[in-house]
Amino acid sequence: MTSIQGNIIRRYNPLTGTAIGGASASLGAISDLASCAGGNTITVQKDLPSGRLVAGNQFTLQLSGGGLASTQSATTSGAASGIQPAVVGPLLVIDGASFQINEAAAGSPATVLANYARSWQCVDAANGNAVVASGSTFPGSVSIPTAGTGSSVVCTITNAVPPRVTIRKISQGGVGPFSFTGTNGITNQTLTTTAAGTAVSGAAQTLTAAGVVTTITESAPPAGYALTAASCTGLPTGGTATPDLSARTLTLNAAATAAGANLVCTFTNTLL
Repeated sequence: MTSIQGNIIRRYNPLTGTAIGGASASLGAISDLASCAGGNTITVQKDLPSGRLVAGNQFTLQLSGGGLASTQSATTSGAASGIQPAVVGPLLVIDGASFQINEAAAGSPATVLANYARSWQCVDAANGNAVVASGSTFPGSVSIPTAGTGSSVVCTITNAVPPRVTIRKISQGGVGPFSFTGTNGITNQTLTTTAAGTAVSGAAQTLTAAGVVTTITESAPPAGYALTAASCTGLPTGGTATPDLSARTLTLNAAATAAGANLVCTFTNTLL
């Protein structure tokens, strides 16, 4: 932001009103002050590509630094997925200003941020969406580009629901303990059936990474049992669950473990 007082051109921080530069000039030499204005802005927004892990979870966006007198914030609401209506900004800023972006838990029940896969990215929407900064630790730091051509920095904080898998066990012709192992965060667990033909479910397990081929393996079953079926429900688009009954494995392809997937995989053993 600039002003002219006599033959002095001064530049001000639009956030604080503080003078940050000045120079004298002949008024006859001034032809276009508009070309001096960069018109930089910064905006912080929230993306929930796979919705909320728990209904009622909300997020408070935070922007600080860069000459701001106090932290600017906005809190999401509702239940929609994707980019949320609540945003911080756009705020007028100066070239080279450094800001910190962050978020805080909100909502009822209060969001547990650690239960989401969190990341952030800032792009310059005025210059081909060039990436200015990105990361997965918080708070994140971003500086306004100093090209002098005017930047529109948009910072998006993304919270993705990690994929989850619940293992169910059915035993036909008898009951007993059945153990499972797996990859990509599937932990060892033993499910004990108590009534033939009635399913027993383990706790939902959060996978380590989304979009990764994952295998669930049933350990050697009690004597006389054979694995006769294995399948999953809740598969996202393109997801497959391929059983190998002789090897007692069920393999989920990468599409099956997409962010937000909530699978229930049932293994059925029959007493021969």
